Amino acid sequence: MKNAKSFFLKMATLLLAVLMVAAAATACVNSSTPGKIVKKTNTGLLDIGDVFEFGTYEQDNNPETVEKISWIVLDREDEKALVMSVAGLDVVQYNEKGGDTTWETSTARKWLNETFLSEAFDERQAKAVLTTTVSADENPKHKTSAGNETTDKIFILSIDEAVRYLEPSERKASPTDYATAKGALSSSAKTPLCWWLLRTPGSSASLVAYVDVNGFISNDGTYTQVVNNTVRPVFWIDVNTYKSVVKAEKAEEEAAKAAAEAEKNKTPSPETETPAPDVTAEPLETAAP
Repeated sequence: MKNAKSFFLKMATLLLAVLMVAAAATACVNSSTPGKIVKKTNTGLLDIGDVFEFGTYEQDNNPETVEKISWIVLDREDEKALVMSVAGLDVVQYNEKGGDTTWETSTARKWLNETFLSEAFDERQAKAVLTTTVSADENPKHKTSAGNETTDKIFILSIDEAVRYLEPSERKASPTDYATAKGALSSSAKTPLCWWLLRTPGSSASLVAYVDVNGFISNDGTYTQVVNNTVRPVFWIDVNTYKSVVKAEKAEEEAAKAAAEAEKNKTPSPETETPAPDVTAEPLETAAP
């Protein structure tokens, strides 16, 4: 009898442990609180979770200015870091013509590696953007083929990467004012949240996966030609080059400020008046008689 009680006690303890593990796993998947990746700090070292500024892009919908882009570090491998824009920067069709599409053949890929790359980074900054092999991850639910892997500088996350790096609450993103003005689909909350594209095909090759306003992934996807999804560009950045660029930019900013301050404090030289010529006629000498 004693052995039976001991057996049932062990089984009950084991069952409780299994239930606790399952509960913890569920909380991880459906958590509504930020996970450890989002520290929202800037150490300057590009550690995982850091949010930092690099490059510029139109964001406030004022064409006369461009704003610095905020990035979050998703991963770190030695002296390179994987970063993604914090906001949904722009509205881009995954494929302008629609129909069966892979990341390799998408117009979004072409736009990111040509238009966006040239507009967001100057020549010096672009040197920090690394060329990388982008995997072709099939749809994990529908097994839709993603085609071939590619070699790119800028890309967007796949379903597998979005799950690997971010919890649902961490996938939530707001559109920029510029993206909103271009028709970004977003929630009506005080702080709107937007849908953003992934590069994984949906349930068929004519659909593409995306993240919704709640941070959940749609494996089924949306049509590739849909015009109201935002993009959150992703790239691997060379940490040492980034530090050198930031150092140079900071030195230039400080020099410009010093020059402006010196110009502001410059004391104008007093004007020197030129004396008027003496026009008084000298008396003529009269010759002695």
